[in-house]
Amino acid sequence: MLQNNLTLVLSKLNKVKKTNGQYQACCPAHDDKVASLSITQDATGKVLLYCHAGCETEDILQRLGLEYKDLFPNEGNGNK
Repeated sequence: MLQNNLTLVLSKLNKVKKTNGQYQACCPAHDDKVASLSITQDATGKVLLYCHAGCETEDILQRLGLEYKDLFPNEGNGNK
């Protein structure tokens, strides 16, 4: 199911709101007072993170306790 990795990421974020087919949340990599992190999922199931304040994806994942592999759907073949 493509939704699993998106659900995992969203479950670790604060102040998540869904708008226009994407999600907004507070970025965990900086002192975020407004929801500056955009979270979307592409057609392949990959979760895309974009901090409008400029935080790097690696820093966001580290604060969430996740790894890059957690952004990709598990296809069961060991490929990333």
